[in-house]
Amino acid sequence: MSELGRILDAAASASQDAAEDLLPAGGRANTLPRIMYTWQEAAVVTGLSEKTLQRFARNGELRVCHFGVSTRIRHVDLEQFAEDHLQ
Repeated sequence: MSELGRILDAAASASQDAAEDLLPAGGRANTLPRIMYTWQEAAVVTGLSEKTLQRFARNGELRVCHFGVSTRIRHVDLEQFAEDHLQ
């Protein structure tokens, strides 16, 4: 796994840890690895704004999945997007 992949995995783990704090008393966190993110989650993981990510998606630089009115970004597509923008 690339260094960038490790960073994204660490950010996803931190995001999941933060989400656990929002669970109701006695609630259980989903222990499955995250494979898709909402715009908001992807913005947190990448450090980019939702609008910036949406612009890259419109321009075809970031692949997204549509489910009815919902849009999700796959973890692997975020990794590829970041790799494509390394200089």
